[in-house]
Amino acid sequence: MILLRPLLLALTLSLSSFALHAAQEKQPVSEQKIEEIQVYSELDDIVLGTDEAPIMLVEYSSINCTHCANFHHKAFQNLKEKYIDTKKVQMVFKHFPLDYQAVEYMSLVAKQPHDKWMGLLDIAYERQEEWIGKPPETLAKILGISPEDCKAARACEHTKELIMAKRFNAEQVIDIEATPTFHLFYKVNGVEKNLLINKGITPKDLTKKLDEILKIADKIST
Repeated sequence: MILLRPLLLALTLSLSSFALHAAQEKQPVSEQKIEEIQVYSELDDIVLGTDEAPIMLVEYSSINCTHCANFHHKAFQNLKEKYIDTKKVQMVFKHFPLDYQAVEYMSLVAKQPHDKWMGLLDIAYERQEEWIGKPPETLAKILGISPEDCKAARACEHTKELIMAKRFNAEQVIDIEATPTFHLFYKVNGVEKNLLINKGITPKDLTKKLDEILKIADKIST
């Protein structure tokens, strides 16, 4: 698990540069009664599964996190087949850039059609050792992104701001100590519940936790 470092100066400066024109939205904070906080327009999530699933599993991860890649390799296919495809869990991927390099890497994916993002992340995680720490052009080649599209993505400051905002927004509402971090949402007898796992969990432990919650979570009426 990669422990988070303070945001790079470039990240902080870029966030402040668009703060003046960012819109305010209402955002719930776990079970706290906070009426409103300021969040910024951010990159869309990747959402898999139905919104009627009894559990929503949110994963905060970074494209250049080796532990995220390892967890993806070991857990994602089982999660998809056992929980997402069977409508028990809706999974939401939220990119949480560890550093500015992660912003640049993710900008390559973000500039592609949204329905291709998950597939591109699959490839990026699978072949992470081939591109991590290298220029974005290396990842672009692996993902089948042309040099022209790679250059355009790297030059698009707006896309990078949307990616950086995902980390800024997340840090306003939950405590993320490392990646990957998981946040589970469900209801028990009509009461909203959530569980934040921010200090690491094995794929086996996550499966066990999901099974435990499914036994008590409210079922969606059909």
